[in-house]
Amino acid sequence: MSYVWIMMMSHGVSTVGKTAAGRTLSYDDHHITVRMGVAPDRCNLHGHLYVTYEDLTPDIIDERYKVLLPIRMMTKEERSIVGGKNPQLWVWGSYPPASYEYPRAHFDYPKTPFEVKPDSILDKWIFNNS
Repeated sequence: MSYVWIMMMSHGVSTVGKTAAGRTLSYDDHHITVRMGVAPDRCNLHGHLYVTYEDLTPDIIDERYKVLLPIRMMTKEERSIVGGKNPQLWVWGSYPPASYEYPRAHFDYPKTPFEVKPDSILDKWIFNNS
């Protein structure tokens, strides 16, 4: 892929569904949302790069106003969601109907509701902010 767009810097929620009322969000490990493509006007992949970060504003509690500096990519073991991978990327656009010619690949990304690993980064954050 020759082009990468950063859609949103580090944030801790993911869209897990859509309804007529809008998006359904779920807590998730901090990640950067990216799109990648072969041309400036073509998105082929969309997904999340999960990162560890330094909180540059520890005195601010409201997540909307925090400044988080990405440090490095998380390892699979550091992910707080059971079955979480890094990165998690999806083909962008419509898919042809499943058939012998176009079989579905094994898809083992976590399904919602996400199961949070005990004592993980996210588990501690949810506990401290509930």
